[in-house]
Order: sequence, then C-alpha cells, then structure tokens
Amino acid sequence: MTAHPHHTPTRPTTHRRAARAFALAALAWSAGTTLIALLWATGALALPRNGPEQALRTGDLLSLLPATTSSATVLALGASATALATALLWGLRTHRTAPVRTGAAGGWVLAGLAALVLVHGGLLPILGYLPVVLLAGWAVPGLWAAAAQTLTAPETLLLLHFLLGAGLWAGTALTATRTHRHTCTRCGRGPHWSPEHEHTTRERARRTGRWAVGIAIASALAYPALRIPWIFGHYPDFTAHQAQQLAATEGTTVIGLGLASAALAGAALMLGLVQTWGTRLPAPVPFLGGRRIPISLAVVPAAVVALALFGLGRATVMTLLLTGPSQAPLHETAFALTALWGAALAVAACAYALRRRGVCGTCNRGLPESAPARA
Repeated sequence: MTAHPHHTPTRPTTHRRAARAFALAALAWSAGTTLIALLWATGALALPRNGPEQALRTGDLLSLLPATTSSATVLALGASATALATALLWGLRTHRTAPVRTGAAGGWVLAGLAALVLVHGGLLPILGYLPVVLLAGWAVPGLWAAAAQTLTAPETLLLLHFLLGAGLWAGTALTATRTHRHTCTRCGRGPHWSPEHEHTTRERARRTGRWAVGIAIASALAYPALRIPWIFGHYPDFTAHQAQQLAATEGTTVIGLGLASAALAGAALMLGLVQTWGTRLPAPVPFLGGRRIPISLAVVPAAVVALALFGLGRATVMTLLLTGPSQAPLHETAFALTALWGAALAVAACAYALRRRGVCGTCNRGLPESAPARA
C-alpha cells in the first residue's frame, strides 16, 4: 500500500484554538448586538430606520416592521447568539461534544438569518456607488459629501454590523463543524484524505465553477443592457416624460453609465474565478505581474458582493409579491435576476476556493496548487 504524501494528523489543540478564536469574536458581536437592542428598547438609542419606500425597495425588514417588533427581534437574536457562543466556548474548553455540535448547527442558522434576512439590498448600492462616486465626484459637485453622509448614516452602520455578524457566525459554525468532525479547521480535510479524492474534488469544483460563472455573467448583463442605451438617448422601460426628466437631471446619466460599467467590470472579474489569470496576475501587470493571487483576496469580496446581490434580488421579489407588477417590467426582471447572480457567484467562489486548495500549513494534507491533476 502506497503511503499518502503530506499526510500528518492535525493536533487537537490546533482544532480548538481556531474554533475558540471565532467563538470569542462571535460572542463579542452577539453581546454588542444585545446591548444595542436593549438601548433601542429602553429609548436610550434611536432605532435606525429607512423610509417605507426605500425599506420596501431594499428589503429592509427591520424598517418595515414596527419599531417595538424590530427591537424585540434583534434583542432575541442577540441574546440567543450570546448564549450559544457561551455554550460553544464551554464545550470547546471542556471537550464536550454536545455543546460543540449544537454550536455548529446553531451557528449556521444565525449566519443564515444575518446574511439572508438582516443584510438587505441596501448593501449593493453602497458597494456599487463607491467606485463610481470616487470617479464621478470630480464631475458632479457635492457627490463626495453626499456619499460620505450615506456611508456614516446609522442605517448604513447597522447594515455593516449585520454583515460582520454574518461573517463571524459563518466562520464560527464552520470551525465548530470541523472540530466536531475532527477535520482540519483550516482546510476541512479529514484523516481519510487521499490524493485521488483531491483530484476528484478539484475536477468537480472546476466544472461547477464554470457553470456558476456562466449563470452569474448572464444574470449580470441584464442591468447594463438597460443603461448602455442611455448613451444614445434611449431610455428603455421609461415613459417619454420620465426619459426627458432623466436626461435633464445633472449627473444622472453619468451615474447610470458608471453603475453599468461597474456591472460589466464585475462580470469580467468573475471570469477570473475559472481562468488562469484569476490565480496569478498576468505578466504585463506592472510590478505585480506573475504573482500569486491569495485565495481570500478573491473569495471574501465575492462573498460580500454575493450577499449584496442576493439581498437586492430578494427585495425585488418581495416587492412584487406585496405590491404586484409595476410599469417597469424590464427593470424588475433585471433586479430580480440579481438574486440568481448572487447565488451563482457564491457557488463560483466556493468552487474557486476548493479548486485552489494547496498543501495545508496546519494539517500538512493536500497537493500542491500548481498541480491540479484531473481525476
């Protein structure tokens, strides 16, 4: 029987150290969320709320619900998360199986609630407008000041707080799950790892990633298709009067085309998840050409954008269910497709991470990234 290379068991302390670090961070976030909700409930702090129209457009459920219900919901979430993180830390310290298993399952639920419910579609305009504002601010007076005001608004800070919580609880759930299963908390490989299994995993990830990127790009092109015609004076899905108002409003065309360019740029960048230049920068790139791209540098931004896209798509579908179709079916379709775009991007990012996994520095299992042989 041939021995497997790079096969050294992971030390249990390594498992629990990573899981404990995430659990402590999740505990701090949960306790902070509980405190904020208590301040809302007592009236010591105002609950940030968007207007009804914007809340419906972005799917901001906390702003759509009554203030007392929203405060109670966040308070229950924070208190439950605090108790769960405390139990998980106790289980990791005492080597008890039940609290770790419960913490893993509950952590996934909390991460899903924060990511898919509390993180709403308002995140996408922030991500999309930021690069556009930095460039268009030179041509549109007051744009930078308005952007700074939006980024520091309590509603934005609360949204970013929930985004942070989703990330922390996802990391906590992942490390707790791997600890419970006695697999490496860094790469997920278990004691039964083999090179053959690694080849199969990489090949499946490659195929899945290509399909996911194709779906994501097709969904991404719907929005630019409605904005690029603005260059030629055509405004699809708008009445003649609305088109005149858009054309007469200073900066509208610049911002609209800027957002369309951002969507096109995002579609192009997604190709990097399945192309060679997505793992190493092309040689012609000044100073950095040929250097390896860290996996997290591609996966983390992709995950954040995927959540933002899904949130906007969810909001559009929710609006259609509550209010019925509007007079802009093309825009509704384009915005609803962002949910599919976000889901496909998340799958593509996961496939990219699996395909690029090299030899793990924690458990020493794996194959070199430069040799992803087919099964």
